Amino acid sequence: MVQMTISIWIKDFPLSPSQNACIRPSAPRPGQKPRLIKTEEYARYRDKVDRWRLRYVYALQEISEKLEHARAHDPLLLFKVEMYFYFLPERIQSKKGIPLLKRNDVDNFIKPTTDALVKCIGVDDSLFWHRTAVKLALPEGDLQERTIIRIQDYRMGLDNPILKLATIQQGGKNGKAAKSTGTTE
Repeated sequence: MVQMTISIWIKDFPLSPSQNACIRPSAPRPGQKPRLIKTEEYARYRDKVDRWRLRYVYALQEISEKLEHARAHDPLLLFKVEMYFYFLPERIQSKKGIPLLKRNDVDNFIKPTTDALVKCIGVDDSLFWHRTAVKLALPEGDLQERTIIRIQDYRMGLDNPILKLATIQQGGKNGKAAKSTGTTE
């Protein structure tokens, strides 16, 4: 079987609000726990994504078809997704350029972005087995916050170094117990 290599870049995807800004607890009814409901800010983001999707409908259709085709030829194919979140510098660093560690936790942007992405490309996000998220400041003069996304093939075969490490740690080579030195042989 011929393995396809996938590397797809999606540029200028709308920057999502933080997950914390996307949902809020509802007022509980008597005897019930509060439910989480989507906020107006999240609805505005979904509208922005819908407008973006209409602008790139043909390119997104091609991406969807390429991913479906690759999965049809290799049912074990999974995907690695890299997300580069570009913020206005003042949102993530001080005027002196020092990172603001308490604002815009990058983890909080992954879920809303993933949900919007799968709606655009029609791929189940359970196929995203590896995710990387990076928070970056926009270059000077660039005022358009956005996300750049890269989707790549990700195969979890026996040659995967993570699986090799797990095998060595569980049973070691030739069934011998592995030493816990923090390194592999």
